[in-house]
Amino acid sequence: MNRHFMKVLENKTADPYCVLRVERPPAFDFLAGQFVMIRRKEDPLCDRRAFSIASSPLETGHLEFFIKKVDAGAVSPRLYTAQQGDVLELSGPFGKFVLSDVSAGDEKGVCLIGAGSGLAPLLSMLRTLVLQKYPGRIHLIHSTRKARDLLYRQELERYAATLPLVSYTQYVSREVVSGCLQGRIDLQQIEIKHPDAVLAYVCGPPALVDDIVAALKKRGLSEDAIKTERYD
Repeated sequence: MNRHFMKVLENKTADPYCVLRVERPPAFDFLAGQFVMIRRKEDPLCDRRAFSIASSPLETGHLEFFIKKVDAGAVSPRLYTAQQGDVLELSGPFGKFVLSDVSAGDEKGVCLIGAGSGLAPLLSMLRTLVLQKYPGRIHLIHSTRKARDLLYRQELERYAATLPLVSYTQYVSREVVSGCLQGRIDLQQIEIKHPDAVLAYVCGPPALVDDIVAALKKRGLSEDAIKTERYD
């Protein structure tokens, strides 16, 4: 198992989420959508936990994580309070929920759907496609509970405003937020053109993923065109 000890560069918090940036280990290669196992160096007896990488493999100098603090968790509360200069132990990368069947010369539509911190691997995929100047349409659909959870809203709205092939739909379930749809993700409100030429990547709690997959199949996507990642 490859282990790396990396310093925290920045930690932006908005309870219960944080955007954590750490040094990128030398010669550390990963695919958009993969995760690593993390714990703080000063907690050698603490179990490691899996966290998806939110930055793109094409970005150098740092790794970024979008983490939800679970108060009873073994690792996330410690990462939420991590300070610049703290050292984290990373191992990996791991995971098969990665961009596949997508190449720089392709024009398939890509639909990225997630809830909460399930945005992290989708954000890595989106950033990668943008940096590659992917020629197909890309639609990111995300749901969260409250306005305070929208740590990436400005970046995602900037992509949608400046890149003609990128669109962004945000749902907020427990508040009314200007510019966002209220409630849970409803694919009946989302236009899906040419479903036989669309790839979907879905990440979130098991029940949500199951509902989204069923809805995508009803909209004409084949099972092979839907990639999923479930987390508790």
